[in-house]
Amino acid sequence: MVKSGESLILSVCIVNWNTNFRLQKCLEMVYSNIGIEDFEVFIVDNNSSDDSLTRIPKNLRNLRIICNSDNRGFSKANNQMLRLAKGKYALLLNPDAYILPDAIPSLITFMERHPNVGACGPKLLNLDLSFQRSFFEFPTLYNEVKSHLVYNFPPFSRYLRGLDTSQTIISMQKTISEPVGVDAIPGACFLVRRKTYEEVGLMEEDYFLYSEENDWCWRMMKDEWQVFYFPESQVIHEGGESSKNSTKSVLTHSFYSSRYKFFKKHKRKYEYMILKMMNIFFFSWLLIITTTMMILNKYDRKLITENINSHLRLLMF
Repeated sequence: MVKSGESLILSVCIVNWNTNFRLQKCLEMVYSNIGIEDFEVFIVDNNSSDDSLTRIPKNLRNLRIICNSDNRGFSKANNQMLRLAKGKYALLLNPDAYILPDAIPSLITFMERHPNVGACGPKLLNLDLSFQRSFFEFPTLYNEVKSHLVYNFPPFSRYLRGLDTSQTIISMQKTISEPVGVDAIPGACFLVRRKTYEEVGLMEEDYFLYSEENDWCWRMMKDEWQVFYFPESQVIHEGGESSKNSTKSVLTHSFYSSRYKFFKKHKRKYEYMILKMMNIFFFSWLLIITTTMMILNKYDRKLITENINSHLRLLMF
């Protein structure tokens, strides 16, 4: 399986930022359930202030820890590890993702049998083993409009909940039992072929958080690599643990600024301009609503102030 220039089958890449006991649990599951002998593990810590690193068990084999002096985000931290990786495959793994037995060998076996597949992802499960959304479509103007109407257009959003198809999508994905080609897979557990990222390039570092997987998968498919969802492999994913340490304002700004970057880079110019004008309208509307709530002293003043700051930042982006 290993070719010239590759000395291992797999390089596991974990980005950590204040994940507490979850990093330790993630590593325990990796070393217990990895299912292969030839592997290495990298951890890049983005200047955590908790005890997540001190919880790591001692003397874990083939483990290298890199400590950054600041939080460099998801893409930059993963690229640090990909540049050092020696594996034929790289597994991007969140510290709140816990691999189950045979999850990784089955992914690798599938990739070995399908040399045109550049990346694939497993079925993701919640802690209670219920199904979690495991792949995504590329962002479109239509879906952006629906999202704004459902979530960012109070008080009218309450009457537009029927536009929200997220549960329908989850129900559809849950029924899939065979490998299927998809647009993008989440970075919680993302197996990528070394040859693929050497050809298409590393992750785009302009994305601090959100949309980086969309960008990478888009570039893979543009270079005629396929991206697959492989439900036979199963991984538990808590979800959102690092983002819980960030404010809503920071997360909202990161999400929409990443959307801007994706549309500007990969979509037609008119789609990008429509997206910007649409966002200006909805964020202006939210600013009016939240400011009115503050004047009327409704709801939590601190939360409202945070929302106002978030909307202002997005309008100025």
